[in-house]
Amino acid sequence: MFELAMIITLIASLTCWMFSIDTTVRLMDNAIFKNRITQNILMSFLVYLAVWKFLEHPARRWPYALVAVIATYNILAIVPGRSGYLALGILIGLLMYQKLGVKGILPAAACVGLIGLVTYHHSERFQNRINQVVKEIKEYRVPNKSRSSVDLRLEFYENGLEIAKSSPLMGSGVGSFAMKYRELMEQKGQHVTENPHNEYVMLLVQNGIIGVGLFLCFFWVSWQTTRGLTGVEQALGQAVLAVYLFVCMVNSLMLDTTEGCLFGYLVGLTLAGGVTGIKATQQEDLLKSITPHQSQEESGREAA
Repeated sequence: MFELAMIITLIASLTCWMFSIDTTVRLMDNAIFKNRITQNILMSFLVYLAVWKFLEHPARRWPYALVAVIATYNILAIVPGRSGYLALGILIGLLMYQKLGVKGILPAAACVGLIGLVTYHHSERFQNRINQVVKEIKEYRVPNKSRSSVDLRLEFYENGLEIAKSSPLMGSGVGSFAMKYRELMEQKGQHVTENPHNEYVMLLVQNGIIGVGLFLCFFWVSWQTTRGLTGVEQALGQAVLAVYLFVCMVNSLMLDTTEGCLFGYLVGLTLAGGVTGIKATQQEDLLKSITPHQSQEESGREAA
């Protein structure tokens, strides 16, 4: 159902792009149902699933390869969501690691670099988005400059870390970020926000170093759990964990409704389904090991 929803989204996005439907801000970005950040992150999972399923049975699942190519083009050249660029790069690296082990890291880096280079020279939208990142980082310290995207995020991070210094170990309490940030902004006169666009900064302010440590511990335990799984449960479980671990550095994904709910759903679905399958297999093996012993005992009794 997730694949179907994303394919419908992909078709609608391509339609808006081809026919230049731009009646709203969202549709100007060719994003459907959700904003460009959310759509590109979700679309990157469609690319991953399509490529993974294609590689399992290339001859029988060639349509998945077509879906993967079109969805990748949609992410890089049509919808300007830079978080999706990052998610796509992470998933390419993860897929090669899953298929080739440590040997896949260098080819993955080369593949991501090549795709980025080709897209940069052939997609004006992608080029503009990357140039904006570089420009805003360079000009971040320029005084009295209006902030819009990357530089605004850097401001949130800097101020968030300043707030966290007041209670670094335990934090200021769950739900306190907006209040603490507003208090600081009354002194600085900067942009007020309830969302620092960084899950780790949010956790550090509200729950301190202990909260961030527990958050990372959850990811580590979940990853260890996936190592005992097989098939799509293992693959998708690791994909979700990898993307959220890194993309949480540039977005508060757990705070965002769609991304946060999707994380809980997909992690629960993959890990619970995989663990259930492992237990079922263990029970079958146990029954098989017990059955011969029972037959031998019964034969002995009959002989006696």
